[in-house]
Amino acid sequence: MKIYVLAFYLVIACFSIQAQGPMSTGPAGTSEEAEWQKINLGGGVVYEGYLLHGNFNGDGTMIYQDSSMYSGEWKDGSRNGTGTMNWKSGSVYQGKWKEDLMQGRGTMRWKNGNLFVGHFENNKPSGKGTMIYADGSKHAGLFTNGVPNGKGKSKTVDGVVEKGVWVSGVKQ
Repeated sequence: MKIYVLAFYLVIACFSIQAQGPMSTGPAGTSEEAEWQKINLGGGVVYEGYLLHGNFNGDGTMIYQDSSMYSGEWKDGSRNGTGTMNWKSGSVYQGKWKEDLMQGRGTMRWKNGNLFVGHFENNKPSGKGTMIYADGSKHAGLFTNGVPNGKGKSKTVDGVVEKGVWVSGVKQ
């Protein structure tokens, strides 16, 4: 049975790869057609995805000079919508983007093992979220510019729980 399921997924994958070509609708549901293209931008940078009016629009993948890779939605040449960024360092962000910035709900795992699930603004955890640190401790609550700021709850690796208000990462 497992072989049949695997074969089914392989067939589906082959059909989706061959389905590249003009989109019936353009980005954001417009009636314009975007073309699927692979473009070498020089310096080891390659984009493969939809283009409309000379800009990256719709689904696409960019491989950067340092081998970092973004795969997801584009609008007018910028990362916009849902996408995943894999940095060469090993850090990974999966979530919402707006004008090339991590903006909105997302998940970030840094190369040091820290994990944040929540809201991002200007590439940093900001708003409601949970940070699980590499040592196993965690903080759930409000964040500003990547640090606890506002009401929250922290738990150490030893199980000690603190509730309260944090200002710039420091419990008051």
